[in-house]
Amino acid sequence: MISANYSPKGLIDPTLSNFQDSWAHRLRRRIQGSGATDMVKKVQNMWQNYPQLDESDLSKINAPALVIAGEDDEIALQHTQKMVANLASAELHLILNAGHLSLMTHPDEVNKKILEFFNTSEIAI
Repeated sequence: MISANYSPKGLIDPTLSNFQDSWAHRLRRRIQGSGATDMVKKVQNMWQNYPQLDESDLSKINAPALVIAGEDDEIALQHTQKMVANLASAELHLILNAGHLSLMTHPDEVNKKILEFFNTSEIAI
């Protein structure tokens, strides 16, 4: 999981005001002419209302999990740490000087960590 939350309570800013200007502008630019004019509202709704899991849901997941988060993520670090603690077999990798889009801003580090995870976990690729 990369910059994931298990409930909207994990958002640092539930209004998404700090993040919305940059992502909304890019999203609007990408969907112009696509007929998906309400996409920004749908994404906001998704972020503000989903997922709806709790710690007991997480504790039922037994598969090995890699959780990657940016140091300055939109998801609170405490929320991410709680998620890792409630998963049966999870490890956390925090990317320094990264935000919510670490997959795009730090692709080499993210890819390296994912490959290491697959090479050392019980999951075969």
